[in-house]
Amino acid sequence: MTEFLDFIDDKGSKELPSDNWKILVVEDDEDVQRLTELVLRDLEFDGKGIEILTAYSKEEAKKIFEKHDDIAVAIIDVVMEDKTAGLDLVKYIREDLKNRKTRLIIRTGQPGYAPKREVILNYDINDYREKTELSTEMMIGIVVTALRSYRDIINFEFESNLTENIFELSHKTTENLSQVNLVLDFLKNLGKVLKRYGIEINATVVDKNEESFYFGKSPPSMEDDYSDIKDDISWVDDSTLLVNLYVNKVKELTMVIEFTGKLSQDWKDKIAIHMLQVSTLISNKIIKDMINNTMYQMIFTLADLIEHRSVETGEHIRRVGEMSYALAKLYGMDENTAQKIKIASLLHDVGKIGIPDTILNKPSKLTEEEYEIMKTHTLIGYKILSKQKNEIFNLAAKIALYHHENWDGSGYPEGLSGEAIPLEARIVAIADNYDALISERIYRKAWPEDKVLEYIRDMRGIKFDPKITDLFFRYYKEITK
Repeated sequence: MTEFLDFIDDKGSKELPSDNWKILVVEDDEDVQRLTELVLRDLEFDGKGIEILTAYSKEEAKKIFEKHDDIAVAIIDVVMEDKTAGLDLVKYIREDLKNRKTRLIIRTGQPGYAPKREVILNYDINDYREKTELSTEMMIGIVVTALRSYRDIINFEFESNLTENIFELSHKTTENLSQVNLVLDFLKNLGKVLKRYGIEINATVVDKNEESFYFGKSPPSMEDDYSDIKDDISWVDDSTLLVNLYVNKVKELTMVIEFTGKLSQDWKDKIAIHMLQVSTLISNKIIKDMINNTMYQMIFTLADLIEHRSVETGEHIRRVGEMSYALAKLYGMDENTAQKIKIASLLHDVGKIGIPDTILNKPSKLTEEEYEIMKTHTLIGYKILSKQKNEIFNLAAKIALYHHENWDGSGYPEGLSGEAIPLEARIVAIADNYDALISERIYRKAWPEDKVLEYIRDMRGIKFDPKITDLFFRYYKEITK
């Protein structure tokens, strides 16, 4: 059982968003303040009521904006403590706070201080009204229009945040993470997104082995039996979402997410679609991992059979694969690429299948003619592997062909030098040479470790890529453990 709690950074003093629309009235005339509140207090829009905040000056309004980041509409008087207080507040909101969401309505009883055309052109406002023209019906109409605009902005922002969360998850699926850890990491990011809108989440995840993993401050107890619900995504009530993740008709995990805070039907639909995308991404990763694991086992079995022809064990190729993976990661390659190199490296000597046993297993030094025949295993391996239209096999073909090239150009089969040698082959070369020298062969005893390391150090810049050699020595214990 794993707990995954305290997932949100609660730094800062801003209040959580309200279940109502917040409207800030910035007005230094108390009678106008009371009248505005009287007109708007019973207003409802899109299933939510109104919460009215009041400020009698620019400075009071600034403090309110600093405390609340979910103000939907601000109705701002122009002339308060000075002739441009309201306009200065607009600039502060848009430029200092970088708040582009709140709808700003300017109203004034002294239009001479703030000519309409000039204000509309020079200030980022959404409406301009003179107090004398604001009847009750007009005020309600203006505010509802502003709320509708704010709602649309929030919905678009919400969808964008969900899309960004999916994008981050798609990158995570390339990493070597379990499906449960992927889900918990996703829930952490989703929790951060939803908290901006006053919604927190708690979840319980149960894998196919019936092991439970908890997320949030009050995870669901799972006392309710959801086994009868077979749907992939299902709202079991207004605040609880059930997610069943299936792969090949087998349920891999069940996720129950409880949402604290009011969710509109539109947001529930968006979250359900979002969770369906999440399930698809994780299902695809599970399937891909299954395929890769099957391919790894098949390739290992094939390479192991070939290695046994030369009286060596499959542990050599497995070790070369692990060291190649480690070096690829240290070189800066991503998890997906490093895993491909690990698998492809297993076939680096597949061409030995075409070398006669008398040469392959000769217990003494090869003659010059025999050595030339042995060298052809790189070409044979390339011909075998390059026939397959598969990314792993294409990579393996490149490694098989070039893993005996030397940094100084003295290798074979093409005498390539430096970075003309494919990076993957340079990585496998040092792993292959190290393990071959430190292991016993039919034609010689294993070298002592210090002698092997001395040889690799001496071959830096001659046989081996200098950068990879440096990484090998810097992280020697981690690579060879």
